[in-house]
Amino acid sequence: MDSTRFFTAVRADFGALRQTQVNGFNEILRAAAGSPLAHAAYMLATAWHETNATMQPVREA
Repeated sequence: MDSTRFFTAVRADFGALRQTQVNGFNEILRAAAGSPLAHAAYMLATAWHETNATMQPVREA
């Protein structure tokens, strides 16, 4: 995946990203390498929503 194009598209939809968000996206993209695009998209969307867009691990209460 072309990370420059990916982050350009993400920023176009969601605005500026914090470095911690970029780091989180990159970790998921590394883990999803070789997966079908639909699976990678699902992983990214789930992480975005479940972390309240922080893209960082969340401690469950």
